[in-house]
Amino acid sequence: MRIHLISVVLAAIGLSLLGGAALLYPWKAPGGNLAFCADCLAYVRDVEAMFRENNRAWANQQFFRYALDKSCHGQLLISGHCPQYRRRLLEQPGRYMSQLDHPYEACQAIQACK
Repeated sequence: MRIHLISVVLAAIGLSLLGGAALLYPWKAPGGNLAFCADCLAYVRDVEAMFRENNRAWANQQFFRYALDKSCHGQLLISGHCPQYRRRLLEQPGRYMSQLDHPYEACQAIQACK
C-alpha cells in the first residue's frame, strides 16, 4: 500500500511539472516571427513591383491602396497576415510609399520584423 501511494505522489508531481512547463512555454512557434517577417518582405516586394511597372504612380495613394489589395493573395491571404500588413501600411500611406524600395525598413516600421 505504501509503494502504491509513493508512485501516485510521484506521478502527480511529474504531471504538475509538465503542466507548469506547458503553461510557461510560449504558444507561438519559435520561428513564428521569422515567418511573419518573411511574409511581410514578400508582400512589400510585390507592392513595389507593381509601382515599378507603373512609373507614374509613385505619388498616387489610390494606386497604393490598389497595389496593397492586389498583392494580397495566395498563402499570404490564407495565413491572415496580409490584412494586418495592409492595415498598418494604410495608417500612414505617405510614409510607407516612400519606403517601398526598402522592404526590410518598411516591415520594421510596421513592426513585422524585429
